[in-house]
Amino acid sequence: MGNHLLPLLFVAATTCAPFAAAQCFDTVYGPSLGSGPDFVFPQQSIGFAFPLAGTTYSNVHVCDKGYLFLSNGGVPAPGTADLSASAAELAFLSPRIAVLWSDLVSLSAVGSTVHVKSTPQQCTISWRRLQCFGSSCSPFDLQVRLFPSGVVECVYGVGATNNSTAPPWSVGVVGISPSGIAIPPAPQNLSAAGSTTSSVVYEVFTTPNSFDLPANGVRFTPQGSGWSWAPLGPAVNCATVTEFGTSCGGTPTTICQQVPAALAPVLLGNFGLRYQRSSNGYQLSPVLPPTFVPPTAAAVVVANGNNVEQTVTLPSPLPIAGGSTSSLVIGSNGYVGLGTFPLNAAISTTPASFAALTTPTIAAVWHDLDPTQLGSGPIRFEVVGTTAYVTWSNVAIVGSLLTTGDTFQVQLDLATGDITVVYLTLAGVGGDYFAGYTRGSGTDPAVQVQFLNLPQVSIGDVAVPAMRHGATSTPFLGNGQFGFVTSNVPGPIPISVLVLGDTPIPAGVPLAAIGMGLCQAYGNGNLLSLPVPTIQGTSTALLPIANNPALVGISITSQSLAFSPATPLGLIASNGMQMTIGL
Repeated sequence: MGNHLLPLLFVAATTCAPFAAAQCFDTVYGPSLGSGPDFVFPQQSIGFAFPLAGTTYSNVHVCDKGYLFLSNGGVPAPGTADLSASAAELAFLSPRIAVLWSDLVSLSAVGSTVHVKSTPQQCTISWRRLQCFGSSCSPFDLQVRLFPSGVVECVYGVGATNNSTAPPWSVGVVGISPSGIAIPPAPQNLSAAGSTTSSVVYEVFTTPNSFDLPANGVRFTPQGSGWSWAPLGPAVNCATVTEFGTSCGGTPTTICQQVPAALAPVLLGNFGLRYQRSSNGYQLSPVLPPTFVPPTAAAVVVANGNNVEQTVTLPSPLPIAGGSTSSLVIGSNGYVGLGTFPLNAAISTTPASFAALTTPTIAAVWHDLDPTQLGSGPIRFEVVGTTAYVTWSNVAIVGSLLTTGDTFQVQLDLATGDITVVYLTLAGVGGDYFAGYTRGSGTDPAVQVQFLNLPQVSIGDVAVPAMRHGATSTPFLGNGQFGFVTSNVPGPIPISVLVLGDTPIPAGVPLAAIGMGLCQAYGNGNLLSLPVPTIQGTSTALLPIANNPALVGISITSQSLAFSPATPLGLIASNGMQMTIGL
């Protein structure tokens, strides 16, 4: 049972809780799948049998292009990340729901995330801070909700549009199809109510910036063999939950930063990262200025090809997570595998796919490089003393006509296991630059950081999850089950402390001065501090919300504290949250 805050703040809800206003976003997004770009995430459970045109489906495969495929355990096989939206592909290819299918991208550098929240009553898929290709629109949100009845609700944030800078990929498509329809029916106007007897319903937006449902939504309802639909109307007085900041006290096994190409020379140029090896992981810290060691005449050229890997042997074992390795796998695209297992020479990676690796790996830039391109320098390997050096010397970026490439180096101390990545000059062209380290567990999530502003942090051989503070549901009027929930609360004392205030501090206030290390305060905490029992690592404090219109617009900030030896004071803090009561 959760601890009840109700007597302290609000009167009890006197009516059954209604559904949240349909045109509003459900801002309790659920687990994050990560970000792209140009990526179809692994299948996720819907949570119930979702019916579409006489067939039920158990799984969704979400693409960051603003659509999802439906399947039953991968049958029929989902499609790929398709940049060019069209009615013909929607109608004929794998079963698909296009919320706003266009050449959209989710980039971790701008805080993009994709979420799936599955319950027996509703499956909610959310795209947060999507951008049009070429950063030609402001980041916006999309959401789709699937119901056991077959109803589909698409909700669009402010600024949602189709405006890729590379026509015809600026075309946008909204619609639903069970697949296998060779000739699509006529398009519909989804901004006005209507119906069709066809199993395929859609609208095409051929002109850039012509999408006409931003800050609105549309509900599709099965009707016989076809559909009826109606716009949801503008969002008004919506209930929201916003999480911000980061928890302290956890230990990730994967840490990374995805940097847009244009920013790479500024954020990573003439910069270094040191992974200092300990008995159970690494201490990561920036190095300014870094020391670049030019290759000697004895250095050998390795991985001399486009999208290739080469295994090299070390003269003595390098200490790594789980033991040591006597081999490295050098990828031409700017990464080093700490072992012998090949990484498949991908031209790029994402936080999700990087965390899915099963070999410890250093990503220096993980960028689409080609040392065989005209004007490119080589990739060299050598061991001097007890240090192994892998150096990319002015290596060209694929498709670039520039004579200046990327120069960087991975230094591996065979005696200590310390690893230093040195960035000298980066051309800043092509796709995103990706930097980081993964233990290679294949399952632990990636923690995304800004390396330039990074204090010293721990990376573990075994993950210790950080506390996560959020809400049980959306705080709409009459919601008798709303509450504050904190997971991954550490022992040994089974209590957390919930701190409530009325003013958020998204940037955070450092708490190092009181002995809380890297922890930060994310609210003013002037309303209430309440101990909350922890059961199996989770603390829940319920705040039932009355069906009283006078409560609309009230906001409360919250954060949790817990006892932990991870800081000198013996306390750690969660991320912050702000909830606003709405319809």
